[in-house]
Amino acid sequence: MNFRPSIKADLKTVISWIPDAKSCLSWAGPKVRFPLELEQLYRDIESYKTPTYSLENAKKLLALNQIRLFKIKREHSARIVVNPSSRGKGIGRLFRKELINEAGRPDCRTISLNVDKDNLIAINLYKKLGFVVPPKQPGDIRKNIVYMELE
Repeated sequence: MNFRPSIKADLKTVISWIPDAKSCLSWAGPKVRFPLELEQLYRDIESYKTPTYSLENAKKLLALNQIRLFKIKREHSARIVVNPSSRGKGIGRLFRKELINEAGRPDCRTISLNVDKDNLIAINLYKKLGFVVPPKQPGDIRKNIVYMELE
């Protein structure tokens, strides 16, 4: 398996994994418009200035994730998606561990992420990896989202 910085072509593949507006909102948030188009998606998620990582095996894209950097010693993992044909095979766990290692900057104390409250598989995976739901959720979190942190 190859963990690497994402390329624009990876987004083209990811577009095929997002079948409808609800999935798009869950994955990318309210700023991304559906139906997805490559150039618009690239601009909407600011791929040109936000580190994005991919996991591939034998040139097959397995997963993609952006890392938002914050000055308050926190990195936020955003737009996490696993290839539908690879789900349930441990790819999410492997990818998440690689991302945690990547986020290990000396000045980074916390890694955060948002997950759809109905995505119990992802919530349980993050809990197994040490993420917790802090007692106080940020005020700008959408009502269908759970905010989690790893310190």
